[in-house]
Amino acid sequence: MNTIGRETRTKSPPLVLLLDGDALDSLSTEGYLNDLGIADVRLARSADQAMALIDDTRFDLALLDFDLDEQSFTVAERLCAANVPIVVTSGLDGVALPGRCRQAAVLRKPFAFEELERAVRNA
Repeated sequence: MNTIGRETRTKSPPLVLLLDGDALDSLSTEGYLNDLGIADVRLARSADQAMALIDDTRFDLALLDFDLDEQSFTVAERLCAANVPIVVTSGLDGVALPGRCRQAAVLRKPFAFEELERAVRNA
């Protein structure tokens, strides 16, 4: 059962990786996540930073901006291989997801709080 954004007695609060190179978008998304009760958000501005965080941390969820470059796919594949749910964000139409990540939600930027909330709850 998914417990992202829900308090439980047996699970610690969720830890979320946010990969987004745009400072304003990342602040907005982090604020939305905080509003959902997710206080521990680790921000990466590049795929290399995200990979370094993944090396040291087990995330419960990741939000990945696919507008960065092809390296975002590598980050997504690594997370999906580790069974970490992902939500893809993009300002582009028709985002193609890597094989293991085909079930991920895709949010078209700009997205509303309710869209993010639904994607996070269903991740």
